Order: sequence, then C-alpha cells, then structure tokens
Amino acid sequence: MITVPKGYSQIKSTFGNPEKHGELDPAWVKKSLTQVDLPFTMRNAYKPTQSIIHATIHKLIAYEFVSALTDIWNHARAEVKKEFGLDESTEFYDNRCHDYLEKYGLDLFGGTFVYRKKRGSLKLSMHSFGIAFDLNPGDNQMGTDGDMPQWAIDIFKKWGFSWGGLWKGHGRDPMHFQYAIGA
Repeated sequence: MITVPKGYSQIKSTFGNPEKHGELDPAWVKKSLTQVDLPFTMRNAYKPTQSIIHATIHKLIAYEFVSALTDIWNHARAEVKKEFGLDESTEFYDNRCHDYLEKYGLDLFGGTFVYRKKRGSLKLSMHSFGIAFDLNPGDNQMGTDGDMPQWAIDIFKKWGFSWGGLWKGHGRDPMHFQYAIGA
C-alpha cells in the first residue's frame, strides 16, 4: 500500500499531473490509468438498469480499490450467512449479497475517473487523478449527512481512502471516497 498523500502537491508528486496545457494529457492517461474488474456487479447510479463490471482507476491504487470493494462484498457475504445459515447454494448467497448491498445503496456506482475541476475551484478534482470514486450519490448528496453505513466507511478507511462525509459545510460529500487527504 502506498503512502496516502497529503495536500495537492503530494498528490501530484505521487500520481503525476493529468493536465498539460489546461487539457487532459493523453500520455498521462496511458501511463497512469487502468481498468479493473469489479469484485461484484454494480449498477450505474444514474441509470440503475445498466450494470457496471469495470472501473477506471489510477494504477497505483488499483489493488486498494479492488480490495476495499472485495471486503465490502465479503462483509455482505458474512451477514447473509449469519441470517440464512451455511447450507445454501453459491447462487443463493450471491443473490442475497446483492440484495444486502442494494439495501445500503453500495451497489450504486457513481463513477471513478473523470477529468474535471473541483466544484468552485481552479484545481483538479481527485477524480481527475483517478484516485476518487462515488457511491450511492442519490442518498449521499453533497452538503448532506448522507446515509453511508459506518462499516463501509471503516472498510474504505482500512484501505487508505478518506471519506468526504467528514468534510464540513457545503463541501461535505458523503458519496465520495479518495486516496488522498487535504485536497
């Protein structure tokens, strides 16, 4: 696990600069980003009938990202087995795990990499570096407390991600997780 960068200058020195002459640098994209298979099928938060099975993330944190989501799935699996016992089929458990994650909105994928500025800033969003992702944006809108379950926040924190739900005021962003602090 790489050290979580603190502040914008450390983020740039750790993950590189995705911007060149005010535009997305294609060379940075090729060198820095990767597409990973998600450990479970998610739904597009903006088109819930569309399944999401891959995500684009920075290569340096791909392992942490997938591992955190795997831990989310494993947590759901353990809770389902507590409720239904150990004598069911894999398909049964998979279906109940999806139901469990849906109950918390943790199957609603709001996105990872997108080149853009932070809202109200000239600095790049952490999404532009491929080090941020959003979950369940409908129930966790910016400026609200949201309803992200603490167990999920704890899992992402274990893997180095900070949670936007701890931010103050209108910038509070409970859908948002990023592999950086203070930016």
